[in-house]
Amino acid sequence: MMRSDIAWMIKWVLPSSLAAAWSIRVILDGSFTGLAYSVVGMGILLCALWLYLRSRRDTFGVWNEERGQLAVFRPLSIQVHSVMLFGSIPVGIDLSHNASGVLRAMYESLREERDTSLQFVLCRPLGNELTRVGFAVTKSSIRPPHGMRQLTRLSDDVFEKSEVLRSSMHASYPHVPVRRATREETTMILSGGILGR
Repeated sequence: MMRSDIAWMIKWVLPSSLAAAWSIRVILDGSFTGLAYSVVGMGILLCALWLYLRSRRDTFGVWNEERGQLAVFRPLSIQVHSVMLFGSIPVGIDLSHNASGVLRAMYESLREERDTSLQFVLCRPLGNELTRVGFAVTKSSIRPPHGMRQLTRLSDDVFEKSEVLRSSMHASYPHVPVRRATREETTMILSGGILGR
């Protein structure tokens, strides 16, 4: 599974690197004036980061009905999810037997992309609802201040990957119908079935 590490780097590695550089500078400089400037600079940087993160809304999702995609906006990242489900699964079918064909087809499509992941999903909701089985394609990116262009690019990429996924699922499981997950199903699958009735 390939995931983007950029948001993690911004959240942890960048502040740690700045703190380490500041500590080294304070140790090597030794003057009170240099220390005062460093403290003021770090304070301004931390205030700017705090204001930036505070101005962002909490995590929220946007559903694209036409493409069957869920975009999840977090303070530092955007993720676009598309879930393909098997419409009905005959009793006794061995899903793992033909899954290698799906994975082989998707590997070629995802090999060069570090920020895209393919997941096998098996969701048994709480209650008496049907079990959902399928695959999910997720693409993530850093969230820019005005991310509509970035969201459009991610949506186009995920749509293309989901069409490759759909055709590879049809080829690997020719007698099993494949469909896009609804908004409720996608939300339920991404939350681990917690939202089931």
